[in-house]
Amino acid sequence: MSSNNIISLIGMSNIGKSYWSKQLEQVGYKRFSIDDMIIEKASLSIDDVTGMAKWLGQPWSEGYADREKQYLAWENESVLEVLEQLSSFKEDDKIVIDTTGSMFYVEQTTIDRLVNSTKVVYLIAPEHIKQKMLQKYIDNPKPVIWYGLFTQKGSETRGQALARSYDELLNFRAKTYRKYSDIIINYDHRFQPDYSVEDFLREINQ
Repeated sequence: MSSNNIISLIGMSNIGKSYWSKQLEQVGYKRFSIDDMIIEKASLSIDDVTGMAKWLGQPWSEGYADREKQYLAWENESVLEVLEQLSSFKEDDKIVIDTTGSMFYVEQTTIDRLVNSTKVVYLIAPEHIKQKMLQKYIDNPKPVIWYGLFTQKGSETRGQALARSYDELLNFRAKTYRKYSDIIINYDHRFQPDYSVEDFLREINQ
């Protein structure tokens, strides 16, 4: 199967991966949502992303490290399950994988398989959007997968530590996404009113 027919969407949380994967689903792509698969693995008490965030908690919460480790194990299993299914599809089948913001914290062998088996499309967040993400997080610090990037220096309040660490997290993830991407689709023009899924596909296949 040609990897041109198998697309992985990567990028920050809330940057449009799910929106575009659903747009592709409407034009014939088989969609896999890693978020949905993780929630399905979690438990009956966690039925959406909000519930997952509440379960995960903040990095100073008791048991956070164990819950983060469990989340990443579920994520790794979910990505591998999708990759295992690829061999069962026909040559001309089209597939889109809607990854999470923490995709590149899973096992390196899983990352390598995803990169080698799919066309990796990075939905980039330009600097002005990253600043909005940072401010939104400062105003309402929701739980995230930190992967060791949260630190609190001696002179910092917890709020100051969250703001600084989240800024570092955004920058770290942006560099990682860029490293693994085959195609980068810019933010501003893909949210223009006349930008369609056909335009999106043209950029991917150019």
